[in-house]
Amino acid sequence: MQNQPCGDLLGLLIAEDNRDLQRLYLKTISGWGMPMVIQVVGSGFDGLIKIGVHAPDVLIVDLLMPGIDGFEMIKRLHNNPDLNDMDIIVVTGIGSDEIAERGALPAAVTVYQKPIPFAELRGYLQARVAQRLLATSGP
Repeated sequence: MQNQPCGDLLGLLIAEDNRDLQRLYLKTISGWGMPMVIQVVGSGFDGLIKIGVHAPDVLIVDLLMPGIDGFEMIKRLHNNPDLNDMDIIVVTGIGSDEIAERGALPAAVTVYQKPIPFAELRGYLQARVAQRLLATSGP
């Protein structure tokens, strides 16, 4: 819900249809004080539009959303070689068996179960922020 990522800022896009979880993500992750731009969308369709305008460094996506769900969103993103540098994290309430039944996910996608594992996400994002800072600081 801020401007597009630039410079040292890590771009984070969260695709989650539940408004309470959207607020929880924003409040929690914003409180970590990391140099990042956080955007939240409520559907896979809106997420694809945001990514088409400016791809984030990290996408956190729920699998079960109305319209274009997380499965379809990831499928479309995975088929675009220009987005290979974007990390995709799934946070879902469905189990690995149901994920497999629905066609599975690409191997590069990190999957966490709900409730939202904020400790794991924080470590993941801290590592990506550090990588971003190293990449933009130059030799």
